[in-house]
Amino acid sequence: MIETDDMRKEALSIVLLAFLVVIAVYVWSLNLLTQERVFGFLISAELIVFAMLTYTYYKQTFDELNKTLLLMACLAVIDLLIFSTVVLG
Repeated sequence: MIETDDMRKEALSIVLLAFLVVIAVYVWSLNLLTQERVFGFLISAELIVFAMLTYTYYKQTFDELNKTLLLMACLAVIDLLIFSTVVLG
């Protein structure tokens, strides 16, 4: 049970890290003179994902994680990505 629990926690951490890398590369390619609002939305999303990653490492097991908190953070990140897409287009 502990091995499965650790594997779920590591899988979540890998997904969050991959998302951080993708957003960081995209932010790096932005033109900050004309796309500062998109930059703001993406940096906000990246900070929320970083907080989620820190939270997952803070808890000892996957069962200790507050699933509602993680779900609300994911919804906030999705909203920020949608806003950045709307502002970009």
